[in-house]
Amino acid sequence: MRIAPRVAGAALLALVACPAGVVAWILALLTGRLPSPLARLLTATHRHYARLNGTVYLLTDEQPPPLRRRRGRHAVDLHVPVGATPRGRRDALRRLRAVPGMVVLDVALGALVLPSALLGWLLVLATGRLPARLHRTIALGTSYHARSGAYLSLLTTVRPRLRERHPRTGRRVPPGSGGV
Repeated sequence: MRIAPRVAGAALLALVACPAGVVAWILALLTGRLPSPLARLLTATHRHYARLNGTVYLLTDEQPPPLRRRRGRHAVDLHVPVGATPRGRRDALRRLRAVPGMVVLDVALGALVLPSALLGWLLVLATGRLPARLHRTIALGTSYHARSGAYLSLLTTVRPRLRERHPRTGRRVPPGSGGV
């Protein structure tokens, strides 16, 4: 039960981050930019949730570092480039139009990931290992969720694709491997 305090901390973090996300959207629509303090808060939040989900959904057995340690190493990470916030009101409006489709895809992937993780937990308890195909399925959903959350929180200008691609070559890469 070492993960329980981190899950409770994430719930408390959401009490601050959710209103901050709303304020970020309002400011982005009014001014076309996201203030640095809000960007830092939202980045730390999304990175923490990506790491926590990586642990809870069996992508790694590492515990996520405490939130106060921003630079802690973890097998699951969300890289958010500095200064990749919206470029004007048009960019914020373009993202606003993307919200419904991305939310539907996030929910559909969640409906795939949750049963996969439950099956994974049972298989790990019974056999001591998680099958690679099940790991990739969980990684696909959690990776897209982390990337879409960062995009919809105005932290990156790169719209996530369902299948990740290498940032330079554009070739498909395995889920959770750090593509965009």
